[in-house]
Amino acid sequence: MSRWTASVAAFGLALGLIGCGPPEARAPNPTRPIDEGRALKLMAQALSADGLEALPPRMVTLSGGTQVRLDVGVNGRELGFVYLTASDVRELGSNPLAKRADAGNELIVRAGEGDDEKMHIVILYATDYLYDDNVGEDHEATAITAENKLDRDTRDFIVIAQKNNWP
Repeated sequence: MSRWTASVAAFGLALGLIGCGPPEARAPNPTRPIDEGRALKLMAQALSADGLEALPPRMVTLSGGTQVRLDVGVNGRELGFVYLTASDVRELGSNPLAKRADAGNELIVRAGEGDDEKMHIVILYATDYLYDDNVGEDHEATAITAENKLDRDTRDFIVIAQKNNWP
């Protein structure tokens, strides 16, 4: 084998090895949160399954004077749910409530103030309930998983309220 032939063969082998490297890292699938209307319906269903009746939205004042829309109240109880969407967070601006505290998966419960002082309100961030629209093996986060997490968080808040004897 001539020197030139050996060089061409070595070059070809080197090119072949370059193409055999690990595949390029794939970007994560784009995700989106559960739509607010769907989230409120899921919370109402979870309450109903526990024998409680959901109340329509209204404005409440949280400790510290922050006014927010209580998305789902609980009939006969001083409990409620706030589902903060991206637009809600923008409206809150620099309010500490606008940024989810790095508390892992813990529920964030705030007390009411003024006319709402007996209220216990759980703050649920839409960004905690993300899913992608892909199907098959490309699925990374399903809508069912996100909805089950919201259902679990709704029920967990009710259990916490019962355990603490909140009105």
